[in-house]
Amino acid sequence: MKNLTFTLCIVIGITTFIQGQNVGIGTQTPLKPLHIVDGADYQTVRFQSSHAIGAGINLMSPAGNYTLLSANIGSGAGTNNFGIFNENSQKYNFVLRNDGWLGLNAIPLWALHIKDETSPLASMALEGQNGSITEYYPLSWNSGRKAFTGFNQNNSDFAITNEFVNGNLSLNTNGNYLCKT
Repeated sequence: MKNLTFTLCIVIGITTFIQGQNVGIGTQTPLKPLHIVDGADYQTVRFQSSHAIGAGINLMSPAGNYTLLSANIGSGAGTNNFGIFNENSQKYNFVLRNDGWLGLNAIPLWALHIKDETSPLASMALEGQNGSITEYYPLSWNSGRKAFTGFNQNNSDFAITNEFVNGNLSLNTNGNYLCKT
């Protein structure tokens, strides 16, 4: 079988080398099971599929099973988007739309869309260089603390709200503030 593969590659003009169990294309010393070297193009390998879901590369280990997908109309990630699909949970952990919008555990409806249905912790945290952390909780959660920065519920004022178990504080750009205890 190895000789047939080598002969076939020579016939179509590709330099292929087999060393032990490793196959090299464009290299005489393959270091991995498949080692491809091409200095002429930044796209060294192309995977193309006309399947309704799209063209994907499956990465599987004993601990995880993921597919990197260039999505087509039947994928559930949206046509012409890029996704990382968790084959075990059957959900997209990451979707990058063709317009740059990013979804984590969601098909993005906003420039950055993070969906967390299971954790009582913050759905997003931003950590500064000095280790300071700002956490964001969805407004609908009934956990001990919620923080929200953005337009308030009637979309008329920009609000910074931080709610605690025993009260809340809201600051609005119209000069109004609310402090309850």
